[in-house]
Parts: sequence; C-alpha cells; structure tokens
Amino acid sequence: MLPRKILLLHVLIAVAIVTAFAGCGDPASDTSTAPPAAKTAKTYSTSPASTSELLKDASDAIRTGYDAGTGVHFKLDTTTNAGGGQSDYFRSEGDMRFPAGVSMTSNNYLSPQPVFVDSILVDGKIYFRTAGGEWKSGAANPSPPDPRMIAEYLDYTRSSTNFGRETLKDGRATWHVQVDVDMALLAHRLADENASDPELARAYQTLRTAVVRADYWIGAEDQLPYQMLVRYSNPDTGVTQEQKFVFSEWGETVEIDKPCENC
Repeated sequence: MLPRKILLLHVLIAVAIVTAFAGCGDPASDTSTAPPAAKTAKTYSTSPASTSELLKDASDAIRTGYDAGTGVHFKLDTTTNAGGGQSDYFRSEGDMRFPAGVSMTSNNYLSPQPVFVDSILVDGKIYFRTAGGEWKSGAANPSPPDPRMIAEYLDYTRSSTNFGRETLKDGRATWHVQVDVDMALLAHRLADENASDPELARAYQTLRTAVVRADYWIGAEDQLPYQMLVRYSNPDTGVTQEQKFVFSEWGETVEIDKPCENC
C-alpha cells in the first residue's frame, strides 16, 4: 500500500466547478427588458496555440467553483502495482467537494472476497471504515483522490497532444487532449508550501522523479472534463498506477462532514 501522503498527490482528484457562468451588468443603468444575449460557444482547433487556450479555459472552468464549495460526482477505477507482484484494483464511486473534500466507497476486485471501503477526505485528514466497521483516521487503501490535481495537472503541462473532437457514449462532444505533467516543478511547489510539515514536504519531494501522463476528455461546450485517464510511474519507488475517472453533475451541492471516530 502506498503511503497516505503520497497517494493524496496522485490525482490524480483535483478540483471547484460550476457548469454556468453568471453575467455582469450595471443594475442602476440597465433598464432594458430585453433578454440577455446568449453566450457564444468558443471554438478550438488541434493547433498548439488553440490547444493551449483550451487547456487554460478548462483549468479556469474547474477553478470557478472553488470558493463556492460546489462539487462533482465521479466514478473511478484504480489499478496499482507496487512491485514484487503486489497489485490492487479498486472500483470507486463518490463525490468531490472543491477544493479538497472527497467521500467515496470502493471495492477491491482482486481480493479473494469483496472488500468494501468507505473513505472521506476532509480538512486535510483521511477517515476510513470497512463494511459495518467503525470510522478510523489514517492511511486508507485506496486513498481518496486529491480534487485539486484535476486542474493542477493542466496548469503544469509540459507538453500536450490534441487528438481532436471525440463523442462520448452519452453523446457529449468533447476534445481529447493528452498532457505530460512537469512533476519536478509541481512537487517542488508543493514541498515549499508544506515546509512546516517536514514529513509531508519530503513525501512531495520524492515525487520529483515521477512521470505523469493524463488524458482529458473536455466538454466542447463548457470546457469541463467528463473523463480523465491518469498514468503514474515512479522509477525511484517502482510504483505504477492507472486511474480512470468519469465525471458527472458538475456544480452539484456537496456536503462532506467529518465522521465520528470509533463510534
């Protein structure tokens, strides 16, 4: 099992979002009764400049709801190989409340018997329980994804490939963009921000050599990601991980409460 504080960085899940943007106006001077003009959908292409604009717009769209405390529903498949033949495959489902709250239920499909785990990330602390058990704090397996990383992987893009427009199974039009993340720069920033916690700072520093590639399927109309595939590997630790996200209900109201431990 990966250390809790390193697992928090993986996601890869990010992450603060609403599906509509409020207009601005001057109520004292605007007395017109005409309906507001419809927002013109932006157009993109596969050119490097247009792709960079799309990635920035997607990051901005994700961050729009950070202060509002809105969230998103997600489904997640996580495959982890820690070396020595040790591997896990979890299927999870839950909600994120931006910027850093998660509540999810997971099932390990590689165990001889199904293992259900409930986990909550709130106020920077992880709580977990197995089916019918009591809530405890500490390292959970699988660890809840970090919602902030959904946008931060876009912000720290080192290179990108635009595969063009793709239609998802639900009929939604998206742009499929693959990005390579500058983990050395991101890990350095996170370590500096957490310098007051030496253990956590060291954990982030170990991620400088990690390789992260993320695929995003970004909505053509609202620039929000509806699918995400993250591949993580670290040659120093031998750990590899793949996470497949499906997002829905962007901008939903999510409440995540701290559970009662040992009760």
